[in-house]
Amino acid sequence: MTDGSAVALAVDGSEESKRALDLACQLCRGLGASLVIITVVPPPPIYPMETVPLVIEPPHLLEAYQKALGNAVGDARAQGVASVESKLLEGPVVDSIVQFLKEAQPRMLVMGARGLSAGARLFLGSVSDGVVHHAPCPVLIVRDGRSATSKVKEDSA
Repeated sequence: MTDGSAVALAVDGSEESKRALDLACQLCRGLGASLVIITVVPPPPIYPMETVPLVIEPPHLLEAYQKALGNAVGDARAQGVASVESKLLEGPVVDSIVQFLKEAQPRMLVMGARGLSAGARLFLGSVSDGVVHHAPCPVLIVRDGRSATSKVKEDSA
């Protein structure tokens, strides 16, 4: 899939992943590397019932991830990245990203961070934390650039 000189970028359509896209494009242009953009459609939630589990798939979930992937590819090409590939994955997000990295062996992965609070991270986990701990390559996490203090001040204002 990649030749080891590609930069991988994980996107989900969030503002954080758009900032990660901009940085990944800068890296690719500077390194002369290709860009492979991935997104992961997570499995739908399963609600246990008395006899049969109920799977509720949010409407248009696949289309939303396809759109985010298509937009990212278009943006990367518009920013001058010469070679751009894309890959739509399905499954548990962290596991899918890590498996892709093992198979594709890119130079590095760039991804955004949602910046969850410590409490939310405790209950929800963090995709970026999970990927960083299990990735077989360097991972660059792009944050929104504001400190935690400035977030608190802006939110309370």
